[in-house]
Amino acid sequence: MMNKVLFGIDIGGTTVKCGLFTLNGELLEKSEIPTDKQDNGSRILSDVAAHIRNILEKRCLTVSDVAGVGIGVPGAGTHGGTPAETPDPQGHAGPHNPVPRCAASRERYGNRQSSA
Repeated sequence: MMNKVLFGIDIGGTTVKCGLFTLNGELLEKSEIPTDKQDNGSRILSDVAAHIRNILEKRCLTVSDVAGVGIGVPGAGTHGGTPAETPDPQGHAGPHNPVPRCAASRERYGNRQSSA
């Protein structure tokens, strides 16, 4: 049986980078998937969730083996962990409404948020 693991996710404009770590910070695996910017990025979190499930399956792990998932997005953050302003996924300048992404993240991964 493997100890608990952590996922670190970096959502970028071109790729989403994913790291699988031990609780001691040892990198077990790194991978990346393309950032799907269509429909204002509405499928990004679904793609990330599917990628995480694939990694867990490949390593014979379950969701209960995951101690946490940290997701980094471009832009400034607020004290509550909600992005204050994120760039438009299509690369246009100006603020982008992050609320649907944050709500979708809480639905998929639980309500454990913190601000770094």
